[in-house]
Amino acid sequence: MRKLLIPLLLTGLLASCASTAPLPDVARAESAITYLQALAFASEADAVRSLGVNKGQITGQPWGASFEMTWCPSHEKLPGLAGVVHDMAAYCTAHGGMFNGPFCQRQSDPDQVLFTLHIQDKGVCNAGVALHVLLEEPQEDQISDPRYAQHLFEEGFRTQLERREAAEKVASKARIGAAFDRERAIAEASAMHHRGTEICKVAANIRFFGAIDAVEGDRIRVLINSAELLESPGIAPGGFQPGAAWEDLSQWHPCHRGASNP
Repeated sequence: MRKLLIPLLLTGLLASCASTAPLPDVARAESAITYLQALAFASEADAVRSLGVNKGQITGQPWGASFEMTWCPSHEKLPGLAGVVHDMAAYCTAHGGMFNGPFCQRQSDPDQVLFTLHIQDKGVCNAGVALHVLLEEPQEDQISDPRYAQHLFEEGFRTQLERREAAEKVASKARIGAAFDRERAIAEASAMHHRGTEICKVAANIRFFGAIDAVEGDRIRVLINSAELLESPGIAPGGFQPGAAWEDLSQWHPCHRGASNP
């Protein structure tokens, strides 16, 4: 019983000692990384902050720096993950950007990314919910560096030109597909008026195969030569017998037995 009470008492102590420190000013921070560091320090529970906060790891990159840390925010003005995202979005706006998570894009040039913010909920901690944060920030003179652009591309960012080109590829593929479908429909319609065309139809979970023997308007005489169960291709339904019948042309379409048929 004592073993259970100690963690609960510690949790209650830390939760009751939520941070009372003022949160940093978004306008005065020198960089997104220094602002996030200050935010993490200010939002730690007082009982934890008094012992010294883990300020995370800053790693130099060819285009700037990345900052990574896990911490347990406890502040009435910073409600967990949503609060951190809100404050970092506010920092982004205060420094001429617009936050389209995870990217902070420059308002005057949306193709330029001021920083990226990746944040994950890592589960319950003593003072609330533990967060893992990775913030990547280029130097101002390297924001157009091709290496940074490639890094952003790998993270899913697309410039306005890249989005237009991607949209045009999708539209072009759709146009080609539509043209192919039209040509196929015309070819199939023509074939359905020629004696000898191999055709098939589906009815009652059975695919019937045959060939056109005669055409009269919208009616065709079909020489039905085989059939198979849809759920068991190649297996004929019980009682099937080949034969001939006049059918509505619209119920049949060109196909070949053994091919991939609709």
